[in-house]
Amino acid sequence: MKIQEQHFFFLLFIIIFSILSCKLNSSGPEVQKPDPPIIVPKSAESSVIEKGVDAIPEMNAIFFEWHHPQANIRVWNIYKKKAKSGSFKFLTNVSDVDTSFIDQNVLVGTRYWYYVTAVGLNGRESQPSDTVDYKLLIKANSLGNTLNAHPVFEWNNSGVAPIFYILRLYENPQQKPIWIAEIPPNYQGQRETVNFNSDSSAVETSLEKNKTYAWRIDKVGSEANTGSESHWKVFTVPE
Repeated sequence: MKIQEQHFFFLLFIIIFSILSCKLNSSGPEVQKPDPPIIVPKSAESSVIEKGVDAIPEMNAIFFEWHHPQANIRVWNIYKKKAKSGSFKFLTNVSDVDTSFIDQNVLVGTRYWYYVTAVGLNGRESQPSDTVDYKLLIKANSLGNTLNAHPVFEWNNSGVAPIFYILRLYENPQQKPIWIAEIPPNYQGQRETVNFNSDSSAVETSLEKNKTYAWRIDKVGSEANTGSESHWKVFTVPE
């Protein structure tokens, strides 16, 4: 009887040991999730190099960007919501070589929130990035200027007046900054006017003849991450 009991426990030990060995061999190393992307912070409104979430001049759209946390990323997943109390929904994915996105499916006057995740080559998805949000305002329009070395710039504002405008004047097409100025609204009508270098901050005291320039008007709203960028206005100073 004792011999049979010994055989029984021996066989039981062999079975348990075999099962554990199979589990250890089949599990392998744990598959890790990639690190979440890092959203690029928004630069100051008057920065020469604009970074982070913003409007764009070409259309009514929201731009944002993120840092690449590590190698071996397959795609980025982008999630979006448009109500503060709503839930995020999958929007799209973009290639691993992209680190920015332009959302054209937006409405002026509506705030949208986004976050990004990284999907590794193993198919696992990272935790979400920090969220980023933005609300578009109506673009400044009907841009015009006098054609001389000290032009007067004019534009129309539709909708609620911003807390201030940013006028960006560049040498075109080199995109050399000539004048980036913060312009207060006049609050007396739709038409806004400002003289070149009115704040004495331009890098040139007058514009050169036969040279081409481009300018636009950015609107900055009273809420954080709220604004718009007008289309570019291109002109040449005549001889």
